[in-house]
Amino acid sequence: IEVDDRQKTKGQVVVIAPHTGLMDSFFITWYFLPSPISKAGVRDIPIFGSLCIALQTIFVDRESSHDGPYSRKAVLETMQLRSKDLRFPRMCIFPEGTTNNGECLMTFKKGAFVPGEPVTPVLLTYPNEHYNCACAGRNGTDMSLVWCLFQFHNRMKATILDAYKPNDAEKADPDLFAKNVRNYMAEQMKLPTTEHSYPDLFLQMEGTSLPTEYYYDCNFHMEDVKSELGVDLASAKVLLRRFADVAPSGRITLDDFIELFHLHTSESNHVSRLFEFFEGEGGGETGGIQFKDFLCGVHLISTGASPRQVAALEQKAALCFVFSDKSGRGYVSAQDLAGVFDSAKKQGKVDEAPVVAKKVFDKFDEDKDGLWSFDEYLAFVSSSSGGASYLTPALELVKGYFGVCFESVREKVAQRAAELEEEKAAKAKLLAEDEGEGSGLKVVNKKADNRV
Repeated sequence: IEVDDRQKTKGQVVVIAPHTGLMDSFFITWYFLPSPISKAGVRDIPIFGSLCIALQTIFVDRESSHDGPYSRKAVLETMQLRSKDLRFPRMCIFPEGTTNNGECLMTFKKGAFVPGEPVTPVLLTYPNEHYNCACAGRNGTDMSLVWCLFQFHNRMKATILDAYKPNDAEKADPDLFAKNVRNYMAEQMKLPTTEHSYPDLFLQMEGTSLPTEYYYDCNFHMEDVKSELGVDLASAKVLLRRFADVAPSGRITLDDFIELFHLHTSESNHVSRLFEFFEGEGGGETGGIQFKDFLCGVHLISTGASPRQVAALEQKAALCFVFSDKSGRGYVSAQDLAGVFDSAKKQGKVDEAPVVAKKVFDKFDEDKDGLWSFDEYLAFVSSSSGGASYLTPALELVKGYFGVCFESVREKVAQRAAELEEEKAAKAKLLAEDEGEGSGLKVVNKKADNRV
C-alpha cells in the first residue's frame, strides 16, 4: 500500500473515488478509523455489522420513507450535525454511490456536500499487473476478494489531497460543489468523467440479468430520463424487458417496425414518417429505434401523463401532426383531423369524437389557405380553449398501432411498484422486531449521536 498524504488542513468529511469495491473500505477504515456512510443492509451482516455500529456508522436506506430512521432526510440531518462537531470521527463517503471499474469518475451525489464544509478528497487506484479487483460487470461479486489471492502481489495507491474549501457559490449550491470536487479529483487522476450514476448501473444490471444477457446503447442518463420524462428506475426496468422482447438486437429497424406493429405497407410513406419520428426521438443516432427512443415513445403516447413542460406538449403535438398528415404534405386540413377523430370513435378509443369548428379552424389558419401548418396546429393545441384535448384521439390511435409492444406496460409498472411497497413494509417490520430485541444497542447508538 502506497500512501501519498498531502493534507495540510483536514476536512471533517472525506470523499473517496473512484469506488471499486470492498478493498476501498478496508483501507479507509484502517487509515482513518472513520464514521462511514453505509447502506442499511450492512447493519445486519454478522460481525461486520457490529463493527459498523461501533464505528458510529450512519446508515441509509435508499428506499426508505421521508421520515424513516434511515431515510435520506435523517441522514442529511446527522451529517449536518457531525460535519460541524469535531468530537465525532471524520465521515467517509463514496459520493458515486456505487462501485465501478475505476476508469472514470461517475456523477457525485450531493449528500456529502450539503453541509457546505471543507472536504478531503482521497484518490484510490489499484495498479495491479494481472487481475483487476474492481467489483464491476462480470466481476461484480464479493468473490473478487478471493480472486485477489490468486496473484502474488496486490497493489494499492492512495493519494490524500489537501482539504477542498468551498466558495460562497459552492456553499449555496451542493450540486455545483459536488461537480467541482469531482472535476478536481478527475484532473488530479487524469481520468474522464461521466454523468452516469447508480440508477444507470442498476438498469444495465437488469439487462444482464435477462435469460440472454442484454446490452443496449447506454447513450443517456437516467437522471435526465426521470426529470424530463418522469420515468423512474423501476419503470425503466419494466420497459427494458419489453424492449428486449421486441428488439433482441438492441434496435428496432423499419422492417421490425412494420412487422411488429402490423402496419400496412400500402401506406409506406406514412409508416416511414412515423418510424423516422420515433427514430432518434431520444436524441441518439439514427439507424433504428434505440431504447432511449423507446422510452420517449412510451412517454409521448401516454395520454394519462400530463406534460411536465411546454416541450413535452410540443412533442406530443408533433407526433399527432405526423400521424394526421397521411399524405406527407406538411399540412393538415379540417377533413384530415375529422378523419382521425372519426377513426378513434369507431375503434372505441374515445367516447365522443371532437369537432374543430370552421370558425376555430379559420381563427388559427393565419395564411387563410384552408390548411394548418405545424406551427398553426401547435398554436391551436397550446391555446387556452382546451386545444390539448384534441390530441387524445390521435394518441389513442397511435397507442393502438403499437399495442403489441406497449400493452400492459402501465399495469406491470404498477405491479412492480406494489411489490416494492410490500418489500418496504416487510423491511420495516423486521427492523422494528430487530430494534425491539436489541434495545441495548439502540440506546448505545442513540448516545453516540449526542456525545463521543
